[in-house]
Amino acid sequence: MTISLLTRVTCSVCSSISEQPVITRTNILGGSTGLDTRPPEMVHSSIHYPIQVCPNCGYCCHNLAEEYSQAAEIVTSKTYQTQLKNPDYPELANWFLCYAMIQKQAGEIAQAGWASLQAAWVCDDASNDKAAQKIRQQAAALFQKAIARGENIDREPITKEVILIDIYRRCGDFNAAGKICANALRQKSTGIQVKLVEYEHQLLRKQDKGCHTLEEAIKVISVC
Repeated sequence: MTISLLTRVTCSVCSSISEQPVITRTNILGGSTGLDTRPPEMVHSSIHYPIQVCPNCGYCCHNLAEEYSQAAEIVTSKTYQTQLKNPDYPELANWFLCYAMIQKQAGEIAQAGWASLQAAWVCDDASNDKAAQKIRQQAAALFQKAIARGENIDREPITKEVILIDIYRRCGDFNAAGKICANALRQKSTGIQVKLVEYEHQLLRKQDKGCHTLEEAIKVISVC
């Protein structure tokens, strides 16, 4: 069961006060983490709670009271407001993408990547494959930039290589996924991390763009 409460929050951008949901407790009812780190139920069912949206100015953030560099300038920009109301995406996906813009401007590139990836999950749930594919490309680019800057995106036991391979595979960019996969396999690592890369390699050979989980991978690699 997921339990949430409403709390009054003052927006750091426009000073408007609004009631916003705050998750106080959740649990997991089965399922397994996706290879792109997508959480199982019920954690995923409460995906909208991490984002608060100001009803006055449209500021999207984990906590509206939190200030970010140049947030006001971004929120009032045409680009931001267009994304906030973009009809090509589910409303929740737009919120995450707007939050990604805030994070990117603040220099939190990895966090911008995670926000983008969460937007892709929302599009998956809405069966909006075209939008999910486009957003995954954005998430991958942000993660690549974050890694180049020395930011860590590993989520044990899912390494940055598996995350990137899975994102590219899910959006059908088998070439980009294959290059990362081949490079990772050349490292001659051992343990579950390399096994996950080998599992991704199997999926790539089948040109499989579907969602696969850590549990599925472990079942396959445990008999190899």
